[in-house]
Amino acid sequence: MIQELLSSINFRDTANLVKSFCSDSEPRQALVGEGKYQSLRDLNLLYALMPSEDVKEFLKTGRGQHLLTFCLRHQLTKINLCGHYYNERSDELATLLHDEDWQGYQEVFDSWLQDGLIPLIGFNPIGAVLKLQQIGRCRAFDSYDLNHCPNEGAVFCKDHNSERWWSDLEALQFVQSKMYHFYFHVEHCQDFTEADLEQLLKKFWGKFSKWQDLHSHVSVQEALSLMDIGNIQDLKAMGAKKLQRLFHKKSLVLHPDKGGRAEDFVQLKASYEILRSEV
Repeated sequence: MIQELLSSINFRDTANLVKSFCSDSEPRQALVGEGKYQSLRDLNLLYALMPSEDVKEFLKTGRGQHLLTFCLRHQLTKINLCGHYYNERSDELATLLHDEDWQGYQEVFDSWLQDGLIPLIGFNPIGAVLKLQQIGRCRAFDSYDLNHCPNEGAVFCKDHNSERWWSDLEALQFVQSKMYHFYFHVEHCQDFTEADLEQLLKKFWGKFSKWQDLHSHVSVQEALSLMDIGNIQDLKAMGAKKLQRLFHKKSLVLHPDKGGRAEDFVQLKASYEILRSEV
């Protein structure tokens, strides 16, 4: 099953799709430096790579969702690894790459590489994060703990050399690096139980926005304030439909795909769920 999926969600198509989010006509410097990145939702990428009917069928079960996400992030991790190899042509990294993937990487990202820029990809709760790093600069990345490292380094600078997830898993500082290790090895898709995956994701997402227990940290009054509703009486007078419309309106501002911060959107969603139970 997973090999069939990897034929649909293949390396070159995924690389081309990633590149399409920053076309040659747009200023690439917009994705270079501290706090500069492009959010890529898993679902948007999957629907672009596969027939929508197939995606919907997989999404019907938790196992199907896991398979889709794993295959997508496996290819994204390989794209990232090619970027490491472009900076450091070591035998250790070469053994991890397929010649076809390496050739495809150079062809797809040729214009970026000629400008001295290499794509750097990480993961967040809703998908992937794309930024560009200058060739010869440290490629250590954690979308929550280390958004950008300006230091020089073939792959990593001396401060982050422990992030070589392909050689020493125990030395890793960042959860992001553990995610790269997890998604790179296809056998992990079978080896990890759903409970193992859930525990890993909880730790990963929890560093960002306390994703799993956010509801318990948002009071009704805080939710009312965030939604710009005066009090509980105003909420009840508003009703469920108007509350939903208000949520959608605020989502257009706070959603990461619209330029908002993911933690703000998560809090908005939690506030909406709390208030919906009070109407």
